[in-house]
Amino acid sequence: MPKGDKELLKADPEDGTTPIANLLLEALAIAKLTGKEKGAVLYLWRVTYGWHVNGQRLKEREITLPTWAKVLLTDDAKASKILSGLVNKSILLRNYLGPGKSYSYSMNTRVAEWDKGCLNRQGLSDIVRQGLPLTTRVVLPKETTPPDTTLVSPKERLKKVLKKDSIYVRFDIFWRAYPKKKSKGQAEKVFEKINPDEQLLAIMLASIEQTAKSEDWQKEAGQYIPYPATWLNAKGWEDEVRKGGQSGTRQQSSQRIPARGEYTRPEDIGRR
Repeated sequence: MPKGDKELLKADPEDGTTPIANLLLEALAIAKLTGKEKGAVLYLWRVTYGWHVNGQRLKEREITLPTWAKVLLTDDAKASKILSGLVNKSILLRNYLGPGKSYSYSMNTRVAEWDKGCLNRQGLSDIVRQGLPLTTRVVLPKETTPPDTTLVSPKERLKKVLKKDSIYVRFDIFWRAYPKKKSKGQAEKVFEKINPDEQLLAIMLASIEQTAKSEDWQKEAGQYIPYPATWLNAKGWEDEVRKGGQSGTRQQSSQRIPARGEYTRPEDIGRR
């Protein structure tokens, strides 16, 4: 007989449990999601992995928008926005069931496909290889003085933790701004190699916005816009946008180079 008192909201495993893969738990724990987004994921786990039908645990379930809104303590419009965000981040999978019906939802267990902007994959890989960080007591020799960490502020420590992950966030901002979405993997490699700080990223975004209005980038439906990796390799943000809407790094010189028979001395070159 269950020991937990549901009226007092006292949890007990004998009242029922939901088996979740450790990797999903660890990924959700470090994912950059809002409280509502994580709540939606937890609810989906409860009504799928925590539910039995004919002796089988569910992996997918039809859930109406009003139900989502009720669970997330919000209205239909905001619930729809939350769900769309999770689907766009490839965390939840949504399947349209047809006219007059709602959608079915399931968990994307391929964590590597989750959007990089919300998941530090390197950090998760470290957890998988090394295990979860646990608090342990280190016994120091009597003659050893514990290191003084008071000089390092919490803000500085946080910067170090987020340093690796921030490159993925900055690339996502760049990718959303660049008008040609081609060869994302190659562009990401070049972007990581450049590793722009916030100031350089702002310069890149301003250059993209300005050059996007140029004749070169607008003609023939953007056919002449370079691939993002090419633009990054060429340091396209340093290009000048000339008057008339054309972009380029150099202007054609109006000086004529004399033909071989037009001069007799090297120093005469350019004087005519």
